Amino acid sequence: MTQSERITQRERDLDTLLAAIPSFEDCAKQASELGIAVKRLHDYLQSPEFREDFAASEAGVLPKDLKCGVLSEDGIYNALEAYQDAVHEITEHAPWKVIE
Repeated sequence: MTQSERITQRERDLDTLLAAIPSFEDCAKQASELGIAVKRLHDYLQSPEFREDFAASEAGVLPKDLKCGVLSEDGIYNALEAYQDAVHEITEHAPWKVIE
């Protein structure tokens, strides 16, 4: 590879990086907001309020049109596990990890 070819390729890499940065910034903001939601869901699943809400659902006293997917222990657990797996995948196998 000639020097000019090498510089041209790295220039393309830089252009690609600069074009992607706004998306990464959006992802970082989303990740921060998502982390807050994940913490609240985890805490809710462990709380007396969850057990109270679940019992109310089982007793049929909640409004019929109330969306209650959050009262599925398996649903929350599976979502939290999928989140944890995704975070692990991003942090462990991301190509930028080589820049440490």
